[in-house]
Amino acid sequence: MILYAEVVFPLPLGQSFFYIIPPKDLDGAKPGVRVIAPLGQKMQAGFIVQVHERRPSGEVPLKEIREVIDDEAVFSPAALSFTRRLSLHYCSSWGEFLQAMLPPSLEIKTSAKVRLTEKGIEALQNKTLSTEEKKVAEILGTSAYSAFYLRRKTGMKSLRSLILRMEKKGLVQVLETKKRPKKRDQPPIRGRPTQLELDFLVDPAVRSALDAMVGPLEKKTFAPFYFFGDREARRAAYVHLIRSVLASSRQVLYLLPELAPSGPLRDMLEERLGEAVGSFHGQMPEKARELEWQNIKAGARRVAVGPRSVLFAPAENVGLIIVDEEQDEAYVQSESPAYDARRGAWLLATERGSLLVSGSDVPTVEAFHRARAGNYLITLAGSGEKKNVLVADDRSERGLLTRALRDGLLKNLSAGRPSLVFSNRRGYASLLFCPRCGHIPKCKRCDISLAYYKKEERLVCRYCNGSRPKTPSCPACGSRVMEPRGVGTEAVEEELRRLFSRARISSFDSDRMKTKAAREK
Repeated sequence: MILYAEVVFPLPLGQSFFYIIPPKDLDGAKPGVRVIAPLGQKMQAGFIVQVHERRPSGEVPLKEIREVIDDEAVFSPAALSFTRRLSLHYCSSWGEFLQAMLPPSLEIKTSAKVRLTEKGIEALQNKTLSTEEKKVAEILGTSAYSAFYLRRKTGMKSLRSLILRMEKKGLVQVLETKKRPKKRDQPPIRGRPTQLELDFLVDPAVRSALDAMVGPLEKKTFAPFYFFGDREARRAAYVHLIRSVLASSRQVLYLLPELAPSGPLRDMLEERLGEAVGSFHGQMPEKARELEWQNIKAGARRVAVGPRSVLFAPAENVGLIIVDEEQDEAYVQSESPAYDARRGAWLLATERGSLLVSGSDVPTVEAFHRARAGNYLITLAGSGEKKNVLVADDRSERGLLTRALRDGLLKNLSAGRPSLVFSNRRGYASLLFCPRCGHIPKCKRCDISLAYYKKEERLVCRYCNGSRPKTPSCPACGSRVMEPRGVGTEAVEEELRRLFSRARISSFDSDRMKTKAAREK
């Protein structure tokens, strides 16, 4: 009997591929396992998402799976279903979503080395190679080297295409090796003393509404709610609800828009709940991410906190998903695979029969309208307060900061209170502009304008992170004047230091806060 495997790959592809399952792998090739299969000219690791008895339509000849990697399925049917729905909803790669759910110990890292074949050695001896081919062949000799080593030795930018041409001629052979990181041992889990507290912010009406949520929780049916109130009131309500979920032996996913607040939040939850809380995000060191993955998978971490990637934590028995600061656009991932974690949380909650609780004191209009129309809006303390907001029109003013902003900062400094100034651009300016000829320096690879970093005197591409030194004059017309356009955090900091020279000023952005120690400081 011939069976056919439908396979997706962790690449930005919008389709699956079909392969013949070899007779020796009929028992092991099942949905949720990883396989090695030919894709184009290479062998690629992928995931079986479905097994078919009928051959797919079409006259294209099918290839066989080369190897089944896993003895047991890595992904549960629920995980496959959730990532499939997310993939269809956002037209993103199913394989990349599955890859995001893997721990480091299951990620297969491929390395390739190039060596001369017998035909290549003969061609080198007979002097029938081109100048570039000869240069590569002389470096290789009887050894095998990586493309990175060859590029460094030859200085060729088009080395990849040259190696492909030589491979087609049979002059070289590309040897691929796949390495699997070692699985880490799971450390013992130690709880923390519970902090005795009284939830004064949870009034009787709210407490009654929270207790009513236990019904859908026990029935394992999906139910959405929206907590409208200030942060302290929301967190008090979250903790009250989390305790009910943990009492029912289910897990909690707590999403935040940014990574930085997850550490203090985790400490607060550990103090109030009296047990270890997991932290799960893509910037964790490989060892720490592996251990957290194992702990969440085993149920030793019943609460997981972090940014949008928490959606892909291996929690199978999810009873509650919290999306705090729902209005924040940081929940949207624009790079592949693209998705909105707020919608992803809704899909995951419906898939697992979980409670979904979103919260904010400045909700998006769409979410607030849906919650009020659907009768699942819960008003907490502090939601009726009028916000002290002033919109300043800077079109008639000169300078980087408006007079209203300068006066507000000065008032705060005089009172000894801290101030937060937000700017939505990193660096000094979004671009440099030549007023004489209109030239804007752009990335040669990405064809987008380069951001200007004044402290380093460099131009940086936001897409590929390539950079080059800033030239003292316009490369197009030679003008000595290049004007910055689009204010960045460096320019804001420079202006603040000029206006308030005695104030202690610090900047917080991803260019400077690259380590955990820097973020904590």
